[in-house]
Amino acid sequence: MLRPVRRMLLAATAAVAVLASGTAVAAAPAETGYFNYTIPQRQPDGTTRQVSIDQAQPVNPVPTTLAERLEWERTPKSEDAVPARIPTNSGQRVTYDPVTVEECKAFTASDQTPYAHKNHYGFCSNGSVEIGRMTCPFPSCLHSKSFGLTIIGHGDRNIETGAVQRKASFTLNTRMGHTIGTQVPDNILVTVGLDCVALNGTTCNNPWGGGITKTLGEWRRDETETATLTIEGTPSEIPTDPNWDGKSYYNLRPFIRHNNPQFPPTERNLPWDAMRCDTSTKNYSRPYRDNGACIFTNINALFPISRAPGSPHKSVGDHLWQALNKPLETKPGVPNKVIPGKPGSGQPLTRLVDHTPELDARITKNRTRARENCVRFWGVDYAKPESPNSEYPKQKRDCDEYPMASTFEGAAHADYQPGSILSFSSKPVPFGENRSAGNWLQQWYAEDHIIHGDYFYIRVLD
Repeated sequence: MLRPVRRMLLAATAAVAVLASGTAVAAAPAETGYFNYTIPQRQPDGTTRQVSIDQAQPVNPVPTTLAERLEWERTPKSEDAVPARIPTNSGQRVTYDPVTVEECKAFTASDQTPYAHKNHYGFCSNGSVEIGRMTCPFPSCLHSKSFGLTIIGHGDRNIETGAVQRKASFTLNTRMGHTIGTQVPDNILVTVGLDCVALNGTTCNNPWGGGITKTLGEWRRDETETATLTIEGTPSEIPTDPNWDGKSYYNLRPFIRHNNPQFPPTERNLPWDAMRCDTSTKNYSRPYRDNGACIFTNINALFPISRAPGSPHKSVGDHLWQALNKPLETKPGVPNKVIPGKPGSGQPLTRLVDHTPELDARITKNRTRARENCVRFWGVDYAKPESPNSEYPKQKRDCDEYPMASTFEGAAHADYQPGSILSFSSKPVPFGENRSAGNWLQQWYAEDHIIHGDYFYIRVLD
């Protein structure tokens, strides 16, 4: 919680601005009312200050049309997902920590986005709602009341048997803010809600669509509200593919309104954020199969793999690290070699699923090209333990390829995209470690809900 002096400075900033336009004025009128929503934002010098939502717009805003949204999905996001907990043996599952209310309260926005996303399943909005008035020149006659507002969202990977479900749950939490002066009444009606706009058909059943209305005094108590947003209907086709997975796209944004025109404006809308739902049943992670899901997509999905000593797939982690950081040292040797998938590169990997015989054949060709490369540089006996032409002697080996065969950027990419600058790497690694890494990848695809056409990057952990 901000200290009172800091909150007074915040109120002063709001009071000397024409908030609807963001244009500062030299002096406030004798009586000026205002209504604002502010967030804690990190500054370039490392400090934190409260800024109006007008000044905290995202640098890569979520588009409002389907065509633009599909292009936006591929663009790099300002946040990387917190890596899933990597299982240390085959009996463990991938686990994700849900974002908590306390974590969200401690969240400080960057200058890139006003929201926080922990992973595909964790959305966080944290800020302060303030209503105030100056009855004479600042600061001697400032009157202001505020309350903290935290909204968290949890996406859903439905693993229940039965009908496909698409849903996301939300929790709203408020808390006491500051009180300055006496001329802001507690009986102002304030509405807090969530807009949900479907971009390609379906119905967004949204309990918070009309908002939750309480008095300012009630919101200033510790209040908690919950709601589950559900999706119904069949989405329309999308231009990028026949939509085998039933993908549907949504724009979400919190809003705050009040009923007293003496404190303008009477409505504050936060920027749009992105949610995607689908009816996919392709992902399987024993013993669960996906049965529809909803995720937040305004975050870079990261496949984490460890190269630390003792990792069950250390050799594969070493290979991926080399491919991403020293591609010219990998095989095949190609001048100016570019291998996609490194965070921050703007060149993601794209999930490839065998929805059709043609797509299945492409996965097979990716593996074939990778094995041809292993034979070319390590010989036809590269997999045999007795083969001396390997950095892993006396071990049964397997041909590990990167990018993975289950991506459009796999080893056969050039067969389908002649002239592409993208390349690949393959090399022999210990058989058991390669199979462990493959199982881990399939489990991650399922747990993070990476389906056909989804973009992701690689995070190699030391």
